[in-house]
Amino acid sequence: MEKSKLEKLFFLYTALIFSYLLLPLILLFFKSKRKDSVMVLLAAYGIFAFAFLFVEKIPVRLQFLYAVTYTSIEYLFFTALLFMNIQSKSLRKIMVVLSLGFLIFQIIFFFRGTLGRIDSIPVGIESILLFSYVFFFFYEIMRNPNQTSFSGHPCFWIAIGIMVYLGGSFFLYILANELPEKEYNKYWFVTYIAEIAKNLLFCVAMIMYVPKKNNSSTLSRNSDTIPHLI
Repeated sequence: MEKSKLEKLFFLYTALIFSYLLLPLILLFFKSKRKDSVMVLLAAYGIFAFAFLFVEKIPVRLQFLYAVTYTSIEYLFFTALLFMNIQSKSLRKIMVVLSLGFLIFQIIFFFRGTLGRIDSIPVGIESILLFSYVFFFFYEIMRNPNQTSFSGHPCFWIAIGIMVYLGGSFFLYILANELPEKEYNKYWFVTYIAEIAKNLLFCVAMIMYVPKKNNSSTLSRNSDTIPHLI
């Protein structure tokens, strides 16, 4: 690979790593007494991903464990974010059952599977499950008569972020172990762009979760200071 391309790829990867820090920074920036649980979870996800991706060199004997652990924890974060915004008990039960099945598969894969460039099979299953959960979420808000605007729901941006991330990298992840080295290096930057876009959309969701000031309470406090003329 040419030196200029390597420099661009390194810059993009660095931007990706530090884009995760935006999530905890937003939590710290909005100094509210009441922190929404989804905001806290997004901030924790940002810290986790930053810490994992910041590790440059992983011993060969730990690479398989690293890959399986990262995929499993990422899956649990995304599932929890959607789970917290889905109200249907039946859909939640389905998510719990599927998640248990996925985690059992991950344990089996760790002891029986083999790792190529990445853990393509687990990532593929993770993507299909998360696409299903996003569909559950959209299905529910579409049936909600009180939901006048999809974009007004903070989790809408989380769901879109997950879809952009998985959709933009799905085929590259699936084919990563089959592609020739030249093709792999040529197109892998697309996954970085999809991941950065996801983090930015998560930032939008966090900002929307910031508790709004209660105007009515403010007016009532102000009215107490107004002298009664009658």
